[in-house]
Amino acid sequence: MENVKIAKQSASKALGFLPLIFLLMFSSQLYGQKIKNIPAPSMSVEDMQAIFPEQDFTILLSKHHFTFERQEEGTPQVREQVMDLYWSLKNDQTLADVIFFDNETQIDYVRGIDQKGKKRKVLTAESAYQSDGVFHSDSKICEVFYEGMQKGERMGLLHQKTIKDVKYLTSVYFQSSLPIFERIISFEIPDWMDVELVERNFEGYDVKKTVDRSKDASIHTFSFQDVPPRKEDIYLPGPTHSLPHILVLSKGYANADGQRLNLLSSTADLYNWYRTLVSSVDNDLETVRPLVAQIKADSLTKRELAETMFYWVQENIRYIAFHEGIAGFKPAAAQDVCKDRFGDCKGMANLLKQMLMLEGMDARLSWLGTRHIAYDYSLPSLAVDNHMICTLFLDGDTIFLDPTEKAVAFGNCAHRIQGRPVLIEDGEDYLLSRIPEVDAESNASKYKISLSLDGKQIDGKADFAYNGEARLWIDEAYSYIQQNHKEDALKAYVTTDEKNMIVKEISTSDLQDRSAAFEIDFDFQLHNQVIEVGDELYVGMDLYQDFAALQIDSSRQEDVILPYKMSEVYDVELQIPNGYDISYLPKDYRIEHEDFEIELGFEQKEGRVRYTKKISLKEGKIRTRNFDDWNESLRELRQRYEDKVILKRQ
Repeated sequence: MENVKIAKQSASKALGFLPLIFLLMFSSQLYGQKIKNIPAPSMSVEDMQAIFPEQDFTILLSKHHFTFERQEEGTPQVREQVMDLYWSLKNDQTLADVIFFDNETQIDYVRGIDQKGKKRKVLTAESAYQSDGVFHSDSKICEVFYEGMQKGERMGLLHQKTIKDVKYLTSVYFQSSLPIFERIISFEIPDWMDVELVERNFEGYDVKKTVDRSKDASIHTFSFQDVPPRKEDIYLPGPTHSLPHILVLSKGYANADGQRLNLLSSTADLYNWYRTLVSSVDNDLETVRPLVAQIKADSLTKRELAETMFYWVQENIRYIAFHEGIAGFKPAAAQDVCKDRFGDCKGMANLLKQMLMLEGMDARLSWLGTRHIAYDYSLPSLAVDNHMICTLFLDGDTIFLDPTEKAVAFGNCAHRIQGRPVLIEDGEDYLLSRIPEVDAESNASKYKISLSLDGKQIDGKADFAYNGEARLWIDEAYSYIQQNHKEDALKAYVTTDEKNMIVKEISTSDLQDRSAAFEIDFDFQLHNQVIEVGDELYVGMDLYQDFAALQIDSSRQEDVILPYKMSEVYDVELQIPNGYDISYLPKDYRIEHEDFEIELGFEQKEGRVRYTKKISLKEGKIRTRNFDDWNESLRELRQRYEDKVILKRQ
């Protein structure tokens, strides 16, 4: 942020600054008035390009205004009015914006204006929203285009959305993918509406807030100048963890008769709303009963039967995400999921619950937010959770079952939900619990390698074993590969496409055994890893050099969030060839840090050189405050990787 701030401060001085002009031009009533023109900034396009060379546009002003409207029937609705004023930094650009909506949201209008205030036709295209090739139920996007913008040209895009149920307005963010000169977010809250605006992640950002009064409402305005774009990067945390935003808690309202009606004032309110949705699901258990009878075997104990049912849902129901609108909260009926052979997390959890209940087991639906979300159930908001699982109470144990994870063993949970608070149904009441969390050692990737020299060629045998989350990642990647390409894919994986390594024989353990480590055994030959100088052989014993490329940009503003808590453990032995002695062994190296642990060791042992390595990312993340420490440790590690064992001819 500091680097961005410095650049932005120089931009602000060159500007003069724009926001005052805009505040004079565009009052809170701007959406009902004609915009006369979009003034030119006092800095040049070239100056702006120097600050953001990779950007095609910047936003001069972005205003989001929210108003609450009482309905004759049902909960209040919200109107969101948006105006974004763009500035093109290059020639022949197509201005593109995306508006998200769903069955609970409608787009009332989309308009364009040029820099002289004249209305301009914009192109719009609506489509179903999808990510990673998966459609998200009733989620849709409206893409807005304006073609042929030239360098220095200014253009305004205006639109209005109606959110039909106030509960679905959960949060508003300041940042986008473009730099913004000023973002203004305002809420006009009528006296009959009970809304709390919670400021999240404002620390370190100069967000100004004012509260004014109109006749029957309070107007809360948040302004943020020089808003940096969120840089696209790998291993980013969820936006709730780091980006400044406003959480909107709609607690209740008074109807036209003055009677106060509750919305979401507490966790109990949130649970009761969820329970209403769950209770309205028409599960036809007689349709599911034949499936349970087919799965059941007389010899199975209750626990074995529960495990079999869990694996059946894992293997036979395809996961499809439904995140928005009512489909984001209401499970599909068990018989529909069973018939269609697909469902979202709620549908899959509901089917599993009904199957377990048919056998007399105490199974319950449970809500939680994944690690992507920073909130817990102290906040009564639909933004708190994004996932549903099934909780089974059996023989005194509480077993959390997430059938969307295709390779998780019965009783285990994936990293993305470990440690997260969970809301468990309990009739008219609810239970709060927490998903168990495992340490990095439970996810260990263990590599045992034996090396021998044949001249300057290395012959090797390797046994790789993947546990926990490491196993899940291997399993998922492996499952997408066609059967006739699996062996080639495995060879490419274990050699990291290194042309000097030739795999001779390769085999694996059974991936269907979810409770066991996944093992890969192979024989190989390695060329160009031994350097001969006179009567000495220089042998590199670290074949994979883990994390060598994970240098972190020191200007990065957000933690590095890795896929899981990692532990990479190597045990490598080199047989000392006849006629040679050890002339040099690299020094041991060890560093213990709050985010990571690195340990390298060398020893001579019974005619062999043993090299051990362990690198652990203990919490599955590297915090911003530790970037310099990590980079320094990485520089040292890379040097150690280049250090070689020296064998001298006798």
